[in-house]
Amino acid sequence: MLQIIRDPDLYRNPVGFMENYAGDEWREAGGKKPVFLFPTQTLLEYWEEQLLPAFGSWGGARFLLIDALVRDILEETRTGLAELTSGGSVLLLRLVADALARKGKTPYLAQASPTPGFYEALRREILLLKRAALEPSAFLNLVQSASPPLQELALVYAEYQQTLKRQHLADTEEKLRLATMEIVNASCWQKIGHLWVIGFTDFTPQQENFFHQISQLVKVTIVFDHSGAGRQGLPLPTWRRGALKEEVAGLHPPKKTETRTTLAYLQGALWAKEPAPAPVRADASIKLSTVKGGYRWELAALARTLQRLLAADPGLTPDQIGVVTPYPLDQVYQILSAAGLPLSAQMSTPLLEEPSAQALLQPFRVILSDFEWGEMTKFLRWGGLILEPQLYQLEPAASLPEWQAKLTNLYAADEEKKKLCQTLVDFLTQIPAQGSYAQYFQLGLAWLNQPYLLRNFLPQPKAAEPALHARFFQTSLLGRLRILLQKNLTLTAALAPQEVKLEDFYFTLEAILARELCPRPTSWVNGIRLLTPAEARGVNFRITCIVGLNEGLFPHLTAERWLLREETTQNWPLANVFPTNLQQLSRERLLFYYMIKTAREKLILSCCRTDEEGRPVNPCSFWHDVERLLPPGCVSQEEPEGQRMQLLLPPKPPVGINTKKTRHSWEEIRNEISQKIQAEEVRRRAGRSRNGFLGPGEAQLIQAKLGEAPISISALEEYATCPFAYFCRRWLRLKPLTVPEPVPSRLEEGSIAHGILNQFFKRHRGKVLSRNHFHEYANEIAALVERLYPAAPASPNQVQQNLLALGRENLTAILTRVIKEEISWQEQTGGRFTPRYLELGFGGMQKEADGASTPDPLTLETEDPSPDRPLLRLWGKIDRVDTASAGNFIVYDYKSGTPPTKTGIMKGKDLQLPLYLLAVSRLFLPAGHPVGASYYSLRQTHRLGGIWRQEALDFGVKVKGACTEEEWVKVLDNAVQSAVGLFDGIRRGHFPFAPPGECPSYCEFRTVCRQQIWGREGETHAE
Repeated sequence: MLQIIRDPDLYRNPVGFMENYAGDEWREAGGKKPVFLFPTQTLLEYWEEQLLPAFGSWGGARFLLIDALVRDILEETRTGLAELTSGGSVLLLRLVADALARKGKTPYLAQASPTPGFYEALRREILLLKRAALEPSAFLNLVQSASPPLQELALVYAEYQQTLKRQHLADTEEKLRLATMEIVNASCWQKIGHLWVIGFTDFTPQQENFFHQISQLVKVTIVFDHSGAGRQGLPLPTWRRGALKEEVAGLHPPKKTETRTTLAYLQGALWAKEPAPAPVRADASIKLSTVKGGYRWELAALARTLQRLLAADPGLTPDQIGVVTPYPLDQVYQILSAAGLPLSAQMSTPLLEEPSAQALLQPFRVILSDFEWGEMTKFLRWGGLILEPQLYQLEPAASLPEWQAKLTNLYAADEEKKKLCQTLVDFLTQIPAQGSYAQYFQLGLAWLNQPYLLRNFLPQPKAAEPALHARFFQTSLLGRLRILLQKNLTLTAALAPQEVKLEDFYFTLEAILARELCPRPTSWVNGIRLLTPAEARGVNFRITCIVGLNEGLFPHLTAERWLLREETTQNWPLANVFPTNLQQLSRERLLFYYMIKTAREKLILSCCRTDEEGRPVNPCSFWHDVERLLPPGCVSQEEPEGQRMQLLLPPKPPVGINTKKTRHSWEEIRNEISQKIQAEEVRRRAGRSRNGFLGPGEAQLIQAKLGEAPISISALEEYATCPFAYFCRRWLRLKPLTVPEPVPSRLEEGSIAHGILNQFFKRHRGKVLSRNHFHEYANEIAALVERLYPAAPASPNQVQQNLLALGRENLTAILTRVIKEEISWQEQTGGRFTPRYLELGFGGMQKEADGASTPDPLTLETEDPSPDRPLLRLWGKIDRVDTASAGNFIVYDYKSGTPPTKTGIMKGKDLQLPLYLLAVSRLFLPAGHPVGASYYSLRQTHRLGGIWRQEALDFGVKVKGACTEEEWVKVLDNAVQSAVGLFDGIRRGHFPFAPPGECPSYCEFRTVCRQQIWGREGETHAE
């Protein structure tokens, strides 16, 4: 017999329901006992917690999940059945689809790209058919006149089911179907007197078939929550399979009279057809909080709120607080635990995200990337090799033999590392470009058993506690990965003897790992409960916090189905078995209603006003429904400034660690970090210009060092661009380890071009180039490029040889255009200016410098010198100085990239050209007269940028915006003032970040720059 009870107070008063309906069943001695079936583990545990104190014992009654009952039936009736995990389903679908495609039965599906997403979409479509209780034959008849893709889906579904039957496999839905068939053969019903099905909001057709079959053997009572009756837009739980006897339970009187609070009003009025008038004034039972800065700041604000609540009420225990959120629970757990809050959660994450799974994939990635440098070094690290800095200096290898030779040479003096490298390279040689699934899975097992790999994961006795726990967890995952690979090896050995490409196998393995979930280890503390929205249904807390109520997060709607689209399924005779988008939204609405009902004394709702980048975001539609009902004063705006310390402090020691030494060490770490954060906050209060200021002691060290030798002009320009980057490069001397490139970088190619032009113009110093000899000049440039451009490596590497050949040809073409432009320039200017100085050094710059270079520096001072401001002495090397017979001269600086603008020069930001002009005038040609200074763009092949005097027009220079005499003097004065000011900032130890919005597009120190974390104070206050 099967009946339905609708109880309006089911979730609020489980004890009252049991006393009225089922309380006497488990008290009966002997005989059959009741079984209570729940949809979620959270609801099951909650009812156990509520009922045990009321009834004293279970007396033989059982509390089960529906999956546990299915498992009991199948363990008795289908002993040889093997479970197929979600990842295994993806693999089996891949094998089935490939087999049908080879037979030519699925031409449409065969055209799809075999990516992991394709087979996951196929799996979801088949799961939907199974939940609808549609047999393959029935679905095939249903789509006989439908589109070819649906007909092919029917073929895949049928073959998938046949394969499950032949291999004695069952996925989750298949187990339910088989259990429904085997119910009559199970003996467990001899011990069950009554099956209570509690807390379901809806059933799939397959679940209804399951309970209908059980009702033929034992009494089945389905208990629906009826508290949402009469509310707009809330769907009541239904039973599709025929009419059943239904009973609406009476309201159970509460044990004590509750005061009328704003929370109670909201719970009664939300989506009611005729809500009661709202309270005139809000009380403390409801709080709506909005936070700027993204979900991390939102959770930090929540942590502080929870700390205040626990501190203010000694009778409030952590387990009486629930946090419900659509955010990933592992991230919520990390942030809240960092505030020292005791937490309890059941968390699972995809196995693909774990380090052990990434280690499994790495050798296959290396082969697929053609031994790319980054992937190969990751593989070496997983294999246990600690990378030396010399490895970053190697030229990238394009084949395994090249890598083997380079590694052998690098570790020639270290036998242990050389042996390790040989072992790792030997393993890669075993991975074929094409092979069977079984062969690849066997290689995966062999890799997981490598001793060198295991050393990276096995726990070490002397490791710190967090590292030790992480190693234990990852080691356990290695065991799970072995079992997973062994199951798939068995499956593919029987079904897939054909060979596949390594790329196809890799995508399949990645999809398998993405579908396998692994529970995350958490504390056993009975703390604040972290729940997903689905888990929160039916439970109660004194205080409930609902976090993350933003549009796009909640309500969470699944993406449009691939083949079984709503516009297609709703035209079928069985349209009611396929859920629609409107039904899905209604269920999310009901879920939010249940989330609101979980709070007994206080409800806190939270959402973000902006995301992590400061962009505005919207609260969800349910937020507005709540806000419209409440009186003024319920909404507050939290600011993130006060939450920074809570996010950055490490968590308190876990409960159970009571040794004085451990707790003292933990407190020392927290105090040290706290002091540093407080010092940084004090610095911020003076404004963002205080960031990066060194103290007087450090400034004295810098001043002593600066007095030893001249400073370079390029250093001043670096400081002007970003003082913090200058500090990293010039004083900390940080050298980022970059990935080697197979061809010269842009910077290296620029140096090569400088050297070639230097040698060319030395041969033609003081000469006017003639158009009649252009081919000779071009051949000369080509010969210099051939000699100075790097040659291909000795080992055969066709890709690198081709890249180097293209680079050599490109550089030859660029420099040939430069010579052609030089000829045209000298023709336009009547040959007045010819190269005289090349790589002209001053201030001690003698390396590869012109013979006329001088050790004397360029000395600068302002009009108001002071005793504590020494003279600025500069060194540098000028690429080229052209002179005329009348004593006029032009300064050039070659640029392989985009040259600075004239605006930067006029404002004193780009100092190179003005200071080079001063150096030539004072140190080399005191009687000469400067005509101009230009950044010569090699790629754009022009020299009209920079700064020019008006008289340049008289010499045939066709330049726009030539400077008047007054502007020319002002440019040089601005350069001097700017250079001295920058030098003074360096001497004082002022190294702040670049101003907001002026960070360079590329910065080699971006990984250590704090600009993104602590460099936005001015922007924050400005808002």
